[in-house]
Amino acid sequence: MLMLLLACSDPAPPPALPFEQRPVASERVYLAFPSDRVKDRKPWATDIEAVLKLDELPVTHGNLCSVVATIEQESGYQTDPAVPGIGNMIDTWIEEKQASMSKIPGWAMATGFKVVLDSRPSPTAASYSERLHAAKTEKDVDVTFRDFIAHYRSKLPEPLRTMESAAQIVGLDLDDLNPITTSGCMQVKVDLAEKHARKHGTDLAMVRDSLYTRQGCMHYGAQRLLGWKAGYDSPTYRFADYNAGYFASRNAAFQEQVASLVGRSLALDGDLLRYNKQGNPASEASQTLTAVLEVLQKLPEPMTEARIRRELAKEKERSLEQTEVWTTIRRLYKEKTGKEPAYARLPEVELDSIKLSGKKTTAWFAQSVKKRYDACITRMRG
Repeated sequence: MLMLLLACSDPAPPPALPFEQRPVASERVYLAFPSDRVKDRKPWATDIEAVLKLDELPVTHGNLCSVVATIEQESGYQTDPAVPGIGNMIDTWIEEKQASMSKIPGWAMATGFKVVLDSRPSPTAASYSERLHAAKTEKDVDVTFRDFIAHYRSKLPEPLRTMESAAQIVGLDLDDLNPITTSGCMQVKVDLAEKHARKHGTDLAMVRDSLYTRQGCMHYGAQRLLGWKAGYDSPTYRFADYNAGYFASRNAAFQEQVASLVGRSLALDGDLLRYNKQGNPASEASQTLTAVLEVLQKLPEPMTEARIRRELAKEKERSLEQTEVWTTIRRLYKEKTGKEPAYARLPEVELDSIKLSGKKTTAWFAQSVKKRYDACITRMRG
């Protein structure tokens, strides 16, 4: 009889999803944006919902608040954020780039870059240097530099091609001299946005301009922030990775475990290998690779350097966690310390940008975004 009653009773309801994972109705999306910071919350809500759906990312409280918190941290809800004093930073930037260009074989650059920037596209137009010094926003600088390069490519195509070929010998590219490397409301890294666009057949010439639109910056930003899976138990690590690179937080924890095994400090920056300008692993060994070799080549059945390099090259992928290098280092760490190896920790990276004043780190960035994320979740709960 008891079994019959149990069979006839309603099945137990599935456990409720955590609040952050619950879907958000369209009419409530605007609540993710703070009313005291965003006057036009409804248009922002329409765009963010459209972007998440287009990118096949669930419209949940957690995803919404992750994007909103990043926008608030990076731009204060501005599609083309003003950068106080950006015009005054130009001279320092010119000096740095001129030093880089002086390495180009056969091209004297004692004062060349400054001289070229002082030129005008027409007799009545402002010089490129004047436009750069008058800049108020990152787009002002970005567009000026792109106009400068486009003008000289059309005016002096052969000499410029020759110079660019020479520059590539020492790993330089004129487009890479653009000081604006992150753009828009989410300060998306331009090279990553271009990589995503290339993968999906989007015209690369449109990427930079798209980043200065609300939908464009959220599209590339949301993909960068949410369009990949990791085993993190807190969004703080994902915010750190947005700044430092895919799986930087996971890799920093791995580096800390390797450091414990070799008994010396390592840079906990989330980069396990060194990479060349094209993004391929370099032959020069990193600190982490050297330490991993020291550990794994002393085992009774040592791993070859070729295999270790091959497996560490998966550091920007989830699949690193299925490698022998990953599992062995974590096992050895547990055997030595008696502690479970952490999956993630905040990487130690100092930020470098002409748009930042004072010293800032990836940990500072991640913790700042997390505070805004928590405030957003509180708004959504209310």
